[in-house]
Amino acid sequence: MTNSTSNPLVKVLNNWILSLFIILTSLVTLLSVTSYFFRDNIYLEFTTHFKHQYLLLGLLPLIYFALTRRKVWLIVTLFCLLINLTEIIPWYIPKLSFGASGEPMRLFLFNVSFSNTQYADAIALVKEEKPTIAAFLEAKDPWPKQLEALREVLPYTISIPELQMEVYSRLPLQESEILEYGKYRGLVKLDLKIAGADASVIVTHSYPQFYFGKPGDFGVADYGYDFAPLAPQRAIPRWGEQNYQSPPARDCSLGDLGGLTKTKQSRIHTSIQQRQQEDLEKQRWQWRNQDLEKEIGDYIRQIQKPVVLIGDLNVTMWSPYYKSLIESSGLHDARAGFGILPTLSQFSPANPWLAIPVDHCLVSRDVKVIKMRTGPDLGSDHLPVITDIALRASQKSEVRSQKSEVRSQKSEVRS
Repeated sequence: MTNSTSNPLVKVLNNWILSLFIILTSLVTLLSVTSYFFRDNIYLEFTTHFKHQYLLLGLLPLIYFALTRRKVWLIVTLFCLLINLTEIIPWYIPKLSFGASGEPMRLFLFNVSFSNTQYADAIALVKEEKPTIAAFLEAKDPWPKQLEALREVLPYTISIPELQMEVYSRLPLQESEILEYGKYRGLVKLDLKIAGADASVIVTHSYPQFYFGKPGDFGVADYGYDFAPLAPQRAIPRWGEQNYQSPPARDCSLGDLGGLTKTKQSRIHTSIQQRQQEDLEKQRWQWRNQDLEKEIGDYIRQIQKPVVLIGDLNVTMWSPYYKSLIESSGLHDARAGFGILPTLSQFSPANPWLAIPVDHCLVSRDVKVIKMRTGPDLGSDHLPVITDIALRASQKSEVRSQKSEVRSQKSEVRS
């Protein structure tokens, strides 16, 4: 009696489990494959960001199909795992390194998130890590005021309220340049000397693919689609605090910069005027894609010195638009050899299976990456990213040879 009752129940349960794993395998395989196509669809391009989650979800069906000897579905699952492994494993393979000169330069990047209030924790971590440059994104009030405590260890600063960026440096900043993407996203380029050689550090923040916050987080004007072109503005800096206004009601303040600051509007946004509210997400996505594919790469190619870019690009390494940025700029990702280093999650950024890697450090070929890692959870939906770099040895040799040449010329003049 018991056997006749239990056997049908067991059969139903087995069929239900089989169906569940077949559906899971089909869905994960479909998402893994479609992520290579339909790059112009906002939703399907979004599927590119979850390669390591697909890998985890594919492991459970693999075990089940192997134990139950479902050969066809076992092959399908192996195919799914192989697709995602080929995208993940290369990030863990150590890269060949070259010689570097001078002391390492540490870069600290942290998207603090609009509503985060753990100011003291962020400041304490920066003081502990002792970076050369610390960059903060989404730093709305009162973050700028709170971060002023860092002036004790990082005395050179640049504040860009309209882009919600705060940058602190241990080294003097020779020059800066600001490029805007619309109204509330953009980049700032900082020129400085590292181990005696000139270099440029770019801090950037791209628009998100989907936005889940409040209208006030981006600003009222942004939600009104008032995208009037911004005329280039120039400010003559001086030592100490400095503010300038760019019409209308815009300001960037610089402290102890010691260089020239210029603001200009990105080409691709000068023709954007009135838009419908329901198209907001798609338009921001298009702006982000155009900035990644065209604007940033073109901008970086004009820089005739070593370049480091740190920022929240709101794409992972598997997005076609990220790959276009790498191709157009000639930069490469500093995380290569250190793992995928997930940084963003609405639920738990410290859990690598719930987070995706959208915060990046990209470097030119004449920059050596010593180490890249993520910091602890500091109350944001992002983790801090900490990268140690140094210039290629040839860079300093070049500087030395130039100095030697100058000294020999002076000797000749004296004789």
